[in-house]
Amino acid sequence: MALVEIRDVYKSFQREAQHIDVFTGLTLDMAERSFTALMGPSGSGKSTLLNLLAGLDKPTRGTVRVARAEVSTLAPGQLAEWRARHIGFVFQSFNLLPVLTAAQNVELPLLLTSLSRKDRAERVKVALGVVGLEWTLVAVTDFDGDGRADLLFRRTSDGLMSLYLMNGFKVLAT
Repeated sequence: MALVEIRDVYKSFQREAQHIDVFTGLTLDMAERSFTALMGPSGSGKSTLLNLLAGLDKPTRGTVRVARAEVSTLAPGQLAEWRARHIGFVFQSFNLLPVLTAAQNVELPLLLTSLSRKDRAERVKVALGVVGLEWTLVAVTDFDGDGRADLLFRRTSDGLMSLYLMNGFKVLAT
């Protein structure tokens, strides 16, 4: 079964007098437990597609279904609840809170769930252990760029989410 089902999606924007068609009849499936990379030049619709998948934007026409929910028809309150349960965001700018420790940053999105304090602590410990960051009382400002990237990924990849969205990361080939 597909985790993502996009059917006949049209998305357009109006910028002053200019009409911009980003998608004209896009149909796409993404399988569960798969890795999908979107590549293309600036302005090709990569960020627009990620925004549609996360319910941050709605298609002009068509349907967007993620984790068995038709995202394009959910009301704002339903979308917020759905995102908290299903979507993990990894932003290029990290968006880590410097006043929190590594463990507190990883725990932050878990506070939106119904997990107990004990369950949250266990998930944080496991997530940080995977990347060798067991010393969780260290301030975020003490990490270098790679350490912050590891911490950010741990914050979003606790195993609770259905879909992880990453935007703007550069892949360097050697």
